[in-house]
Amino acid sequence: MLLEKMLPFDSAWWGLMSGLNVHTEIKFRLPVTYCEDWERVKNEDPIATQAITHPFVTALFDDKKLSFYPSLQLMLEKYEIRHVLCTHAPEVSLGLSAFLSLYRSREPFTEADRKLKEVVMPHMIYALHLSRRNYLETALLNESTEEQLAANAICDRTGLIFSAEDLFARFITIEWQRWRGPTLPGDLLGHIRNGHHFRGKKVRIVFREISGLFLVHVSERKLISELSPRELAVAERYALGKTYKEIANEMGITPNTARHYIRNIFGKTQVKNKSELSRMMAGSYR
Repeated sequence: MLLEKMLPFDSAWWGLMSGLNVHTEIKFRLPVTYCEDWERVKNEDPIATQAITHPFVTALFDDKKLSFYPSLQLMLEKYEIRHVLCTHAPEVSLGLSAFLSLYRSREPFTEADRKLKEVVMPHMIYALHLSRRNYLETALLNESTEEQLAANAICDRTGLIFSAEDLFARFITIEWQRWRGPTLPGDLLGHIRNGHHFRGKKVRIVFREISGLFLVHVSERKLISELSPRELAVAERYALGKTYKEIANEMGITPNTARHYIRNIFGKTQVKNKSELSRMMAGSYR
């Protein structure tokens, strides 16, 4: 790890959490039981509380500070941890925080170490998000030619969002105004598991599974996409100013059938007249 070269440590723990609930975690030189043991004492953990309360400010705890919290100190000593640096980086729009804790057994961390980690943490979080997103998007492009939609996110099978572009939350709240994360709205969970796309009243969402995670593409729903190929052909001609008879002659249908198609088109696209249809067909609005 590059960080270890700049800031030596014996072990580390990092992942994503909401409040004191850990959703995903990676242990570095720590046994599998570490998170389970921490869960038992998390409500008495001043390190996590301080880091959550003061985002992007690195908390420094040495063995002297930890002595005031015997339950936590006993748990940490089981893993030969006596000195801790911990930083939380929240993603408010998703309701998640990324955290990174560095541990030492003997040599205490210094104030210079604390400041260095504080400076490095936002860059590490940004690099992690870019890495995940670039990997999944590259994999998607290799297997699909579908045009890129308006905003992207990465989630797991439970709907927990690991990373999202800035506009993603805004698009989700178009459909679910009270949504705050950190998981996708409940309406979408079945679509993830079944691999089905979602069409709501206002947004369209496409899921692509890549290496056990999911790339989520979301855009405002284009009303024109609701039209059948036949209806689209009629709409294009009508928007250009052609009459029922002209459309009927070109398409080999009766004028009454052309009129029926246009009524359906107005209903599906929610336009009220030919002028609105023309603007929609020209791409002025969805």
